[in-house]
Amino acid sequence: MKKISTVATQQSRKMSEQELTIGLDLGDRSSWCCVLDEAGAIVREQKLGTTPKAMKEVFGAVPRSRIALETGMHSPWVSRLLSQLGHEVIVAHARNVRLIGESRKKDDRIDAQTLARLARIDPQLLSPVKHRRAKAQADLSVIRARAGLVRARTALVNTARGLAKSYGERLRGCNVRNMNAEKAQGLSPELRTALEPLLAGIESLSERIRECNEGIERLARESYPGVAQAEAGEGGGHIDRVDLPADAGRRASISSEPGCGLLPGAIVKRYLPRQRQLAREALARLTETEEDNLDPNATEEAHAEQETKMEEPIRLWQQRMGAVVAVLRSVEAKRVLDLGCGEGKVLLFLLKEKSFTEIVGMDVSYRSLEIASQRLKLDRMPTKQKERLKLMHGSLMYRDRPADGISR
Repeated sequence: MKKISTVATQQSRKMSEQELTIGLDLGDRSSWCCVLDEAGAIVREQKLGTTPKAMKEVFGAVPRSRIALETGMHSPWVSRLLSQLGHEVIVAHARNVRLIGESRKKDDRIDAQTLARLARIDPQLLSPVKHRRAKAQADLSVIRARAGLVRARTALVNTARGLAKSYGERLRGCNVRNMNAEKAQGLSPELRTALEPLLAGIESLSERIRECNEGIERLARESYPGVAQAEAGEGGGHIDRVDLPADAGRRASISSEPGCGLLPGAIVKRYLPRQRQLAREALARLTETEEDNLDPNATEEAHAEQETKMEEPIRLWQQRMGAVVAVLRSVEAKRVLDLGCGEGKVLLFLLKEKSFTEIVGMDVSYRSLEIASQRLKLDRMPTKQKERLKLMHGSLMYRDRPADGISR
């Protein structure tokens, strides 16, 4: 029987002589990696800690390899670290890798194997994305820290106003930026005593937010001069705080030239490219909404998901679905039968078209129809829309001919 050290040495020598593909499933505390050789055989499977030290120890000793991992909380720093170690890193779009996202066997080990095999066959199957550079992520963190302060202030303001109203009284003034203990002067003594800690906290948060505003404007002028130049060109001397979040990382991570990767008011001005007055009004309203009506339950993941959706290209299957609906419109179809509807992806598109009065999905697989029912959310679908849709278990080859009478 060979010693463990001898086996490990032989395995390491074998790995160094081949081009390896590695799948890395990241967890919050620990991760799982799967190493495949050129033939697709599993060479090593290993559990490691999700820390820079553990990553360097494991992947620093591995020859240059192709490493695939999914987007997540840890993927930005892990992808940068692995790239610095000389590896080819592929960051898969977690929502688009259906083999993992919709798998019924959720297991870190299996997910790591799936990532490795997809990366070995064709990296495009992973819908790869590119993370921001470390500098861009740090700059965006400043903006999101301010957003956290705004959410905290919004929660305190809503609490203070709610307590006052439940007591039959109201706080003076509605501008949250100027809310302080003086606003409670006209309230009853017992209510004023209860609200003083809240109002003091609101005043302190407003001061911190003002400091963040100044820091963000200074950051924009020093690190992203294109923002200040664009604002000056439009006749506005103030750098709007909503100009930075959308593109601060996305464009800066793509462009290698300093100062050219950022556009002001990216979201608004993308849709109002030649109407500057409307763009300025929209930006002003966005700022007011951000300050006064920011949803306190919004999370960082929601912001990241919105940014990702904005940058996502139109997929081939989406183009195909659009072409199918366009053809049905051209022939003025009213009743549509989807043979072999599968899991209901086409039916989902057909339901969005109001001109179709009757939509029938038929499939020989009862399990596929169950998945289609879940995807279409039949149990929560409005009555009128539910009347337009019908799922049938059957086939045109069956003798009972369940599709008779259904035509365009």
